[in-house]
Amino acid sequence: MAIARAKIAPGAGDITAEFSKQNIRQTLKDYKALRSSTGDYQFGAITAKHYNLDPGELKAWQAECADYPTDVQDEIKRTVIYALNNTDDNGNDAPIPITFKWVGGSAGVSTAYIPYGQKDGPSYTITISGYPPPVSSSLSERRAKSKSR
Repeated sequence: MAIARAKIAPGAGDITAEFSKQNIRQTLKDYKALRSSTGDYQFGAITAKHYNLDPGELKAWQAECADYPTDVQDEIKRTVIYALNNTDDNGNDAPIPITFKWVGGSAGVSTAYIPYGQKDGPSYTITISGYPPPVSSSLSERRAKSKSR
Protein backbone atom coordinates (compact mmCIF):
# COMPACT_ATOMS: atom_id res chain seq x y z
CA MET A 1 0.00 0.00 0.00
CA ALA A 2 2.80 2.45 0.87
CA ILE A 3 4.42 1.90 -2.53
CA ALA A 4 1.15 2.51 -4.37
CA ARG A 5 0.44 5.74 -2.51
CA ALA A 6 4.02 6.94 -2.93
CA LYS A 7 3.59 6.77 -6.69
CA ILE A 8 1.05 9.59 -6.62
CA ALA A 9 2.41 11.71 -3.75
CA PRO A 10 5.00 14.50 -4.11
CA GLY A 11 8.59 13.27 -4.17
CA ALA A 12 11.63 14.31 -2.18
CA GLY A 13 12.81 16.64 -4.93
CA ASP A 14 9.37 18.23 -5.16
CA ILE A 15 9.49 19.14 -1.49
CA THR A 16 12.95 20.69 -1.71
CA ALA A 17 12.02 22.49 -4.96
CA GLU A 18 8.96 23.96 -3.27
CA PHE A 19 11.14 25.48 -0.54
CA SER A 20 13.99 26.50 -2.90
CA LYS A 21 15.19 30.05 -3.41
CA GLN A 22 13.31 30.14 -6.72
CA ASN A 23 9.96 29.09 -5.22
CA ILE A 24 10.12 30.26 -1.60
CA ARG A 25 7.99 33.39 -2.16
CA GLN A 26 5.16 31.31 -3.66
CA THR A 27 5.53 28.86 -0.78
CA LEU A 28 5.21 31.81 1.62
CA LYS A 29 1.95 32.81 -0.12
CA ASP A 30 0.69 29.23 0.21
CA TYR A 31 1.58 29.20 3.90
CA LYS A 32 -0.14 32.55 4.53
CA ALA A 33 -3.31 31.22 2.87
CA LEU A 34 -3.31 28.13 5.14
CA ARG A 35 -2.01 29.27 8.52
CA SER A 36 -4.22 29.65 11.54
CA SER A 37 -4.35 32.71 13.76
CA THR A 38 -1.52 31.14 15.79
CA GLY A 39 0.68 30.72 12.70
CA ASP A 40 0.31 26.94 12.72
CA TYR A 41 -0.75 24.84 9.73
CA GLN A 42 -1.64 21.22 9.08
CA PHE A 43 1.51 19.19 8.38
CA GLY A 44 1.75 18.59 4.62
CA ALA A 45 -0.88 21.20 3.68
CA ILE A 46 1.59 23.66 2.16
CA THR A 47 2.89 21.01 -0.24
CA ALA A 48 -0.66 19.89 -1.10
CA LYS A 49 -1.58 23.47 -1.98
CA HIS A 50 1.68 24.16 -3.81
CA TYR A 51 1.23 21.16 -6.11
CA ASN A 52 -2.55 21.49 -6.39
CA LEU A 53 -3.02 17.83 -5.54
CA ASP A 54 -6.11 16.13 -6.92
CA PRO A 55 -8.25 14.10 -4.47
CA GLY A 56 -6.33 10.84 -5.06
CA GLU A 57 -2.94 12.53 -4.78
CA LEU A 58 -4.09 14.39 -1.66
CA LYS A 59 -5.23 11.18 0.03
CA ALA A 60 -1.87 9.53 -0.78
CA TRP A 61 0.04 12.60 0.42
CA GLN A 62 -1.89 12.74 3.69
CA ALA A 63 -1.13 9.05 4.27
CA GLU A 64 2.58 9.73 3.64
CA CYS A 65 2.51 12.62 6.12
CA ALA A 66 0.76 10.47 8.74
CA ASP A 67 3.77 8.12 8.71
CA TYR A 68 5.67 10.76 10.71
CA PRO A 69 4.94 10.90 14.46
CA THR A 70 3.48 14.14 15.81
CA ASP A 71 6.74 15.20 17.48
CA VAL A 72 8.61 14.82 14.17
CA GLN A 73 5.90 16.74 12.32
CA ASP A 74 6.03 19.50 14.92
CA GLU A 75 9.81 19.85 14.68
CA ILE A 76 9.67 20.09 10.88
CA LYS A 77 6.82 22.62 11.06
CA ARG A 78 8.71 24.68 13.65
CA THR A 79 11.59 25.22 11.24
CA VAL A 80 9.29 25.77 8.24
CA ILE A 81 7.25 28.39 10.12
CA TYR A 82 10.38 30.15 11.36
CA ALA A 83 11.98 30.17 7.89
CA LEU A 84 8.84 31.41 6.15
CA ASN A 85 8.17 34.15 8.71
CA ASN A 86 11.66 35.61 8.43
CA THR A 87 11.79 39.33 7.70
CA ASP A 88 14.56 41.71 6.71
CA ASP A 89 15.72 44.69 8.77
CA ASN A 90 12.85 46.79 7.36
CA GLY A 91 10.18 44.26 8.31
CA ASN A 92 9.67 43.00 4.76
CA ASP A 93 9.10 39.32 4.04
CA ALA A 94 12.42 37.54 3.56
CA PRO A 95 11.62 33.82 3.70
CA ILE A 96 14.63 31.53 4.00
CA PRO A 97 14.95 28.55 1.63
CA ILE A 98 14.98 25.02 3.06
CA THR A 99 16.59 21.85 1.74
CA PHE A 100 15.15 18.54 2.93
CA LYS A 101 17.27 15.40 3.23
CA TRP A 102 16.35 11.87 4.26
CA VAL A 103 18.99 9.56 5.71
CA GLY A 104 19.11 6.21 7.47
CA GLY A 105 19.82 5.73 11.14
CA SER A 106 17.89 6.36 14.30
CA ALA A 107 14.57 8.14 14.00
CA GLY A 108 14.89 11.88 14.37
CA VAL A 109 15.01 15.32 12.85
CA SER A 110 17.88 17.78 12.85
CA THR A 111 18.07 21.28 11.49
CA ALA A 112 21.11 23.16 10.29
CA TYR A 113 21.15 26.88 9.59
CA ILE A 114 23.61 28.27 7.06
CA PRO A 115 23.88 32.00 7.91
CA TYR A 116 24.22 35.14 5.85
CA GLY A 117 27.53 35.61 4.16
CA GLN A 118 27.02 32.56 2.02
CA LYS A 119 26.92 33.05 -1.77
CA ASP A 120 23.21 32.30 -2.01
CA GLY A 121 22.20 33.88 1.29
CA PRO A 122 20.97 32.07 4.37
CA SER A 123 19.28 28.69 4.22
CA TYR A 124 18.18 25.77 6.35
CA THR A 125 18.67 22.06 5.91
CA ILE A 126 16.22 19.73 7.60
CA THR A 127 17.57 16.20 7.85
CA ILE A 128 15.00 13.50 8.56
CA SER A 129 16.53 10.25 9.73
CA GLY A 130 15.10 6.81 10.25
CA TYR A 131 11.97 7.32 8.14
CA PRO A 132 11.41 6.23 4.55
CA PRO A 133 11.97 9.09 2.11
CA PRO A 134 9.40 10.12 -0.45
CA VAL A 135 10.04 8.72 -3.92
CA SER A 136 12.90 10.34 -5.81
CA SER A 137 11.05 11.06 -9.06
CA SER A 138 9.11 14.28 -9.37
CA LEU A 139 5.34 14.40 -9.22
CA SER A 140 5.23 16.21 -12.57
CA GLU A 141 7.15 13.34 -14.24
CA ARG A 142 4.77 10.78 -12.76
CA ARG A 143 1.72 12.87 -13.73
CA ALA A 144 3.01 13.12 -17.31
CA LYS A 145 3.57 9.35 -17.49
CA SER A 146 0.07 8.58 -16.24
CA LYS A 147 -1.49 10.97 -18.81
CA SER A 148 0.48 9.41 -21.68
CA ARG A 149 -0.89 5.94 -20.96
